Amino acid sequence: FHGASNSGLGLDTFMVPGSSQTLHHPLALIIACTSMIYNGVFEQFPNLRVAFLEGGCAWLVLLLDRMERNQEAFGVFHDWPILRYLQEGRIMIGCEGNDPSLPYLVERVGAIPFAYSSDYPHEVDYPSAMHEVEETLQSNLLDDEAKRAILGDNARRFYKLPK
Repeated sequence: FHGASNSGLGLDTFMVPGSSQTLHHPLALIIACTSMIYNGVFEQFPNLRVAFLEGGCAWLVLLLDRMERNQEAFGVFHDWPILRYLQEGRIMIGCEGNDPSLPYLVERVGAIPFAYSSDYPHEVDYPSAMHEVEETLQSNLLDDEAKRAILGDNARRFYKLPK
């Protein structure tokens, strides 16, 4: 899924150019992911793998918190499968290497679901993309294994690319 459409998201009141982009990328992804999980799409199609791209990864914090709360309040799922889908690598989430929420999410669910995504050549030029990679490599908030996974291994595994 590409989080770019703002049609039907209630963002038609945003008048400043670029302002709706603050929400429409991550909002479209959180809606799609929530719908797929609660409607049992991953259960109906046990080999399905889905990537949620170009919305960063911060939206996952909200989704995890709300789904956990709903599980406690309403008992919607027996084993709260979003964690299983994330840890099995069935859901991949594109993230910028310098995303402030990434270290927290890696600590919370592990590095498996996250893959570096630069949006090159649209909003980001080559030097900017390489700067994000360097920031990730130099970060002391992620261990080396998580960095390798996020910067290449996870995407290679998800898309079944050779080493």
